[in-house]
Amino acid sequence: MQRIFLVRRAAICGCIGMLCGSCLVRTGERASRGGKHSALAKWRVCRVPEPGAEGFPSIPERGDDPVWMVALTNRRVVVRRSTALAVWGRREWPRFDIPLMPSPEAPWLPPAAPRRAFRVAGGWLIAYGTLEMPRGLWWFSEGGMDSYRVSVPDAMGPVHVIGLVRNGPDLYALCGTVCWSSESGAIWRLVQRMEDHRWEARPFAVLQHCPCVAAPYGDGSLVVATGGSVEAVSSDGRTELVLGKVFWPATAITSIVADSEGQRAYVGLSTGIAKIALRDPGKGRVLWLCPPKGRRTESKRERGKEGKGSQQSTIEAGGESRDLE
Repeated sequence: MQRIFLVRRAAICGCIGMLCGSCLVRTGERASRGGKHSALAKWRVCRVPEPGAEGFPSIPERGDDPVWMVALTNRRVVVRRSTALAVWGRREWPRFDIPLMPSPEAPWLPPAAPRRAFRVAGGWLIAYGTLEMPRGLWWFSEGGMDSYRVSVPDAMGPVHVIGLVRNGPDLYALCGTVCWSSESGAIWRLVQRMEDHRWEARPFAVLQHCPCVAAPYGDGSLVVATGGSVEAVSSDGRTELVLGKVFWPATAITSIVADSEGQRAYVGLSTGIAKIALRDPGKGRVLWLCPPKGRRTESKRERGKEGKGSQQSTIEAGGESRDLE
């Protein structure tokens, strides 16, 4: 019975991990492609809905449910309307068959499937397992013939890699350790050793909560959104709490971006956008931005069109419309 419970719980946590975990690299790589632009000045500052009410950011029920993503393109914050399947589904994926990964600590459990894949120079970094039952980060060559487990300091314990983010020349991994709890999170710096060019993880920062998405801002810093907070991480790994309590659940987060001046962060959510002041004056102040009227509900025909294309609108860096203030 205990084994059955663990297997079921691992499966549930795997679903949450796919939703929250694949958030990382989504934040900017493909968010700005294609689509029709519209004026973001039509967006409205709204009162945050009560949990369960219409418009409250929550986990999408269907793959074709519309969600909102943000990215920074040409010094502009770009907002794109997408679908849950397009956001949380697999994007880049190796052409070779990725093997399942057994657990030496719990051999009675079924082998873990790969959850996320990230292309790096000369191959792939592939994360296995779930938040509660991590199986580590592995490197595979381009054709999948060679592989090894990325070394992690023993003191860091078992950690599930949720996503990767680049900040200039540096590569970081967002990590969490416990499912159904946001009490543990970390960021690793991923480096290649000079002697054998193998990847290894080095401790970089400890977070108050399990991270979902991150984006560069300022001079080598990161801004991180979780299901419980928004935190800033400096280039030397020091963390600073920007927002200690958030109204959104982790499963509603799609992306995050900071404007080119590093003054504000925008968190893409399933039903709108949270705009957060990163610096004084007003540090930690949050505005809830709603899409224009008539854009929150769509017919099935319109949702079908969303799977092929997207609609974008922009905020000029450092000069939003007064309607947003």
